[in-house]
Amino acid sequence: MQTKSLYSFIFVILALGWAWSEFRTPSSAVAVALAQQATPTPLGDTGVAAPSPVPTTNQDDVLWQQLTDDKTASFHPTWSPDGRRIAFHRRIDGWKHIFTMKADGSDLKQLTTGESANFNPAWSRNNRIAFVCNRNQSEQICVINADGSGFTQLTAGDRGNDQPTWSPDSRWLAFVRACSIYIMDADGANVMQLVQGSEFRCSSWPAWSPDGANIAFRYGSASGGAIYVLDVDGNMRQLTDAAGNNRKPTWSPDGKQIAFERDGQIFLINADGTGIRELTPVGSTGNRYPDWSPKENLIAFERQTGSDLTYRDTLYQIYVVSVTATGRQMIDPLPTVEAPVQPRILPQSLLGKTFADPELADYLLNNRCSLQGMHYVCKAIGVELSLTTAQRVRTVFFYAEGADGFKQYQDELPYDLVWSDTRLDVERKLGPPTSVNEGLGNQIWVSYDSLNLSITYQSADSTAQLRDLRVSQRR
Repeated sequence: MQTKSLYSFIFVILALGWAWSEFRTPSSAVAVALAQQATPTPLGDTGVAAPSPVPTTNQDDVLWQQLTDDKTASFHPTWSPDGRRIAFHRRIDGWKHIFTMKADGSDLKQLTTGESANFNPAWSRNNRIAFVCNRNQSEQICVINADGSGFTQLTAGDRGNDQPTWSPDSRWLAFVRACSIYIMDADGANVMQLVQGSEFRCSSWPAWSPDGANIAFRYGSASGGAIYVLDVDGNMRQLTDAAGNNRKPTWSPDGKQIAFERDGQIFLINADGTGIRELTPVGSTGNRYPDWSPKENLIAFERQTGSDLTYRDTLYQIYVVSVTATGRQMIDPLPTVEAPVQPRILPQSLLGKTFADPELADYLLNNRCSLQGMHYVCKAIGVELSLTTAQRVRTVFFYAEGADGFKQYQDELPYDLVWSDTRLDVERKLGPPTSVNEGLGNQIWVSYDSLNLSITYQSADSTAQLRDLRVSQRR
């Protein structure tokens, strides 16, 4: 173990200088030690065996196993400290809940219940599970025991808390709030900002190294991001390039390697930034959110296998892959899905979501949207998403062909409207508007306050057709 431990890491506060096109390494004056432990306590023997080195063989030399097989999607696996169980979340009766299962997929147990969302679990070495709990339409960090008892809500007030991860000694939690990384005590006290993000670049997916001396994390925009590593002295180094959407780093048990997701594939890289290789096979898609077992060279992750027709969502299942197996071997082979049915994501379903939500992130990436000020602009599909100061989708704009340079939105419009509708047609469907206002040129726009809907017509004539419409989040 390195002499610089987790405790000299707490609390380094970084005010990073973000630029549009580059990351500026902070000066030594920026990294200020606000508090240190008088005598760092050694982490001691964790019982984690050092893994065998990853062979320099091709990507076919892996061993796969599918653990979940259900009509309901399963997400975000995380290993127990002994490597015998895996926690994850899935939807039950419309709500996301935390489950655990044995590492072979058997003995399924549901830990959370009720009409509230609980998701993105992280398992500590002292057998506590942190996760995101949605209480009163506010995402908070909560914890429970591994048997489902002892529920405790740790954060309150500020919304949008996500992606909790434990320190190796279970004394601290790192998490994401408003595109920045924070840390706090395991009981929720002493919340401190560790890595600052910005309106245009988010810091997310923190992951502590096994010795507590480093935190890996993602930094980037909606269209691309790189993996960085922060050490105990506040030094920052870029581990990967930002050519793809790199995210969700996870450390090997010996701290020598990091697995991460890039554009639907799982990659491995040495902790010094060398030796990058793809772990998932060519042709597979939708592999994401890897988590490295603390006991052996197994990585759990979720993989897209089709569509969840019940919730109109992408269907993901939990898999494990061995990074040291030799020869192409498969247990419960990967299903052959040559052309998976992509679920329709209606833009209005993104209202209230942040980029930390996989559904919004995938939508923006798949449709090549760009961030322009406080708007995600998707001209190729005729959609624009405006954001609140907390980076939540506040309003969805739908455009007809040629409006402000947008292509025409081709999917289903809200409230059974169609682009050929005239002003008279709309009023037959929705009734008289709440207000009528003059727009640019001869255009007019009307609002339906009870529907949070505004419509712009090509002209003031009653036979004028739709130009654009916008739907806002209900207050």
